[in-house]
Amino acid sequence: PLLLLSVLGRECRALDAEQVHVSVVGSAGVCISWASPGSTTANLTVQEVAIGLTVEIGPTRIIQPMTTSYRYEGSDGMGGSYGVPGVYTSPLLLHAHVEVRPSKTYRYRIGSGSDVGSWRTFRAPPAAGTDRLRLAVVGDIGQTEFSRETCASLAAAHKAHAFDAAVLLGDISYADGNAPRWDSFARVFDESGCADVPWLVIPGNHEIEADKLSGEPFVAYRNRWRTPSNGPEEVGNDFKAIDWGTYHFKSRYDFGGSFWSVQLGPAHFIALNPYTDGKADSVQIKWLTAELERVNRSATPYLIVFTHAPWRGTQLQHKPFDEQATRELMEAAEPLLIQAKATMLFSGHIHAYERSLPVEGIQHFIVGNGGNHEQLYNEWNTSAKTAFRSGEFYGWGELDLWPEAYNFMARRSHDSSILDSFAAALSSLAAARPPDRPTQEATAVEAIAGGHEELGVGLPLLGGLAFTGWLCCAACYWRARRARNAAKGEDVAFRTAPQVLGGGVAE
Repeated sequence: PLLLLSVLGRECRALDAEQVHVSVVGSAGVCISWASPGSTTANLTVQEVAIGLTVEIGPTRIIQPMTTSYRYEGSDGMGGSYGVPGVYTSPLLLHAHVEVRPSKTYRYRIGSGSDVGSWRTFRAPPAAGTDRLRLAVVGDIGQTEFSRETCASLAAAHKAHAFDAAVLLGDISYADGNAPRWDSFARVFDESGCADVPWLVIPGNHEIEADKLSGEPFVAYRNRWRTPSNGPEEVGNDFKAIDWGTYHFKSRYDFGGSFWSVQLGPAHFIALNPYTDGKADSVQIKWLTAELERVNRSATPYLIVFTHAPWRGTQLQHKPFDEQATRELMEAAEPLLIQAKATMLFSGHIHAYERSLPVEGIQHFIVGNGGNHEQLYNEWNTSAKTAFRSGEFYGWGELDLWPEAYNFMARRSHDSSILDSFAAALSSLAAARPPDRPTQEATAVEAIAGGHEELGVGLPLLGGLAFTGWLCCAACYWRARRARNAAKGEDVAFRTAPQVLGGGVAE
C-alpha cells in the first residue's frame, strides 16, 4: 500500500520546513514534528487514504501545531564541555498531534496558503488487542554514513512490508553538547528514510546534556521528540554529575518522555529510564508498580520493556553493576518485571547485537549497533545465557508478534541481509527459569536458533514441550519467507553463535 501511494508524493519541502518525523504518542494518536529555521508557523493538512482498486481520499483536516523552541548552553553534559562556545537557540519546533484510526493509512503535507510541501504518508499503528504487530528496533544511531545506511535499510524494508512502528532505544543524535548537531541529525534521519515510519523513542545517556542556563537535563530531547505520556513531565533544575565514570547522577526527569507505556497490537510496552531516579522508593518505580497492575494479558499477551542500558548482556563494557544508574533501576524494577512475567527487554548502549536465552523468563536483546561515531563493540564474557552475539556489523532488528508466537531478525545495514534469526512460541517464556543455567526448554530454543537452516531440525528436542503444532506452522512460514527472500538475494541461513559458550552466568 505504501508503494501505491508513491504517486501521491514522498518529499516534504514546504517553505522553511525540515527535520520531519512521525512519533507514536498513544494507541490512537501520532505527532508529526518538524523544524522551521526561519521561525515560520504552518499548518498540517491530513487525509485518510483508502487503498483498493482505486485510491480514495477521505475528508481533509487542518491541524494547527503546537510550537516551542529552547536555548541551551553546554555544561558537563558528557563529563566535560563538548558544546560549542556561547548559547544555542533552536529553530522553531512544531508538533502537530493527529488523532488516527488504527491501521489506517494517512497522507499529510506541511504548509499554509500557497506555500505547501508535497504529500507524505504514514500508517497508523494497530489497536491494542489486535493479533499482529510488526516493529523495527534500533539503538545508538547517531549521524554517520553508517547511520544513513541503517535508515535506508529500514526504510526499504518498510516500503516492502510496512512496519506498524519503530523504536529508538536512546543515544539518538550524539550531539553531546554540540547543540546544532541535533539539527543535522534530524536532517539525516529525515532524508535517509527513517522519518517514513512512526517512532517510539526513549532517552539514553547521550541525551542528558545538562543545560548550564536552566540546570535541567534532556533539554533537546524533551523539546524535539514526542512520546506516549502517563503524565506531564517533572524535571529538576539541579542536575549534577557526581561521577560520570560510574554513571552516578543527581537527576530528576519523571513522566513525559522519560518513562511511559503504550499498548499496540498484542503488546503492552513499558519504557524505563535509568538516568532519572530508579531506586525502589522513586516516582518511576511507584509508577511501574501501578502500571504493571494495568496489564491485561488477555488483550496484550506480550509485556515488552525498553530501557537504554542492558541488564543481562555478556559484554565486558558497561556492565550493569558498574554503572550506578543502571544498577539502581535494575535492582528495583527487575523483580517486579519477573513477577509480572515480562516477555522481552530491549536495550542499546552496547554498540553491538546480542540475543540472550531467557533469564527468569525474560528474553533480553541488545540492539545498539545503529551507526554512531563511537564505532562497534565486540568484546564479551563467556556465558551460557547468550544465544547469539556479534559486534561486527552495523544494523537494526525487526520483531513480528502474533498472539502465540513471535520471531525476531537482526539485519546488517549495508546490505539488509540477516545476521541472526529466531522464532519461538510465547509459552516458551511464560515460566520463570533459574538465571544461572538454561532449562531443557531453553537449550532446545538455543539449538533451533544457533545454526540450523530450518526450524524443523529442532522438533525432536521440543517434542515433549507441546510446541510441535506451532513449530510446524512456523517452519512453513519460514520456508515461504526464505523463498521470497531468495528472490531478493538475501542470505537467510541461520548462523551459529560465534563462540562455544561455557558455564558462566550472564551479568
